[in-house]
Amino acid sequence: AFYEKANVIAIGGTLDHVHVLLAVKPSENISRLIRCLKSGSAKMESYVQAWHDLPNSKIWHYLGSYFDNVIYVSGKGWQIEKMNLMRITTETRNKLSD
Repeated sequence: AFYEKANVIAIGGTLDHVHVLLAVKPSENISRLIRCLKSGSAKMESYVQAWHDLPNSKIWHYLGSYFDNVIYVSGKGWQIEKMNLMRITTETRNKLSD
């Protein structure tokens, strides 16, 4: 029912809260949509890309995905209940230039 009333544009968050950007028609009952958002649980996936300069003119590169379970906690909002990081790949490369 919620997805029939609103389009989710973006979802993001940190360890202690989640941000949600919605597109809704002006005629929709915003209070009802917020109540729907403030209940239950959901799954969220995000991506990470990191690199570290190594002392030997090389770069260590990391790609992975976070798979999170989020729940709504009354008085606090959406919270990440469980966070798992899955490594996709790592590699060491030569630096192109300094």
